[in-house]
Amino acid sequence: KAFQNILTNYQQKKKSIVQQLYFQYDPHGTTIGTFRENVWKKLFESVVPKKFVVERSIFIVDSEGDVSNEVDLAIIDQMYTPYIFQQDQLKFVPIEAVSAAIECKSTSATTKGLENWAKSITNLKMSHEGIARMHTHIVPGTGAAPTQTALRPILIYCHLDGAVSGSVRKYFDMEIHASEELREKLHVRMNTDRRT
Repeated sequence: KAFQNILTNYQQKKKSIVQQLYFQYDPHGTTIGTFRENVWKKLFESVVPKKFVVERSIFIVDSEGDVSNEVDLAIIDQMYTPYIFQQDQLKFVPIEAVSAAIECKSTSATTKGLENWAKSITNLKMSHEGIARMHTHIVPGTGAAPTQTALRPILIYCHLDGAVSGSVRKYFDMEIHASEELREKLHVRMNTDRRT
């Protein structure tokens, strides 16, 4: 009975999230876009461990000086490394600290735009000379026993009905689609072709 109640709670929460994403809006498009990004942000904050923070509007940088396009939401391990630069809403974060990069779209997405956004992140280079903090010891990036020293962020595409879908899935590891027409559901799809 308790698990059924938890499941019911999740279904009600999901329905509420989709309803918020489909709130009606006035002609000021950026206001509703910011509101929807905050709805997605709250969703991720409710499921990721507290070790991570969900940041809005960041730029990801690599050790070679390359910078990504603006990222709507990013799940960041602040314990791993400091920001490269942060001033109010302007934030530059090293790629090694970013666990997931999230693009949020309503209906204004284009296939080319989403491809460019994803490539701006996947083209960044992770440093193999960083330091990984392990449970029992510290592992330096060079000359140590084999360990994973670099990992690109998971790319997530969050969108509403009418936003570009289908062919753009190949650029993302995960897609979360909020559908008002399909009984106010959140549909989560994993891209199994990008398992590595």
